[in-house]
Amino acid sequence: MYMGSVSADSGLVESEEGELLWIDNSKLPELKVTASTRAIMEHYLETGIHNKQIYTGTMYPLQGEPAVGWNVLEDWEDK
Repeated sequence: MYMGSVSADSGLVESEEGELLWIDNSKLPELKVTASTRAIMEHYLETGIHNKQIYTGTMYPLQGEPAVGWNVLEDWEDK
């Protein structure tokens, strides 16, 4: 899955991972995906779409349900 600024005329490359499709954001809740993939999509649409930061996430159980803790990946060498 790639999220970000990609033009609609970007070429799609075939792979053994499955069929790559352009999907409208409104269709995302209908997709049958893993809990981690759903969490990534939700985080991107709520937070990541509004900035250019790179996030790392850790999935863990919270009250019997999957939860994700997000952190911004920062460049510590240039600080």
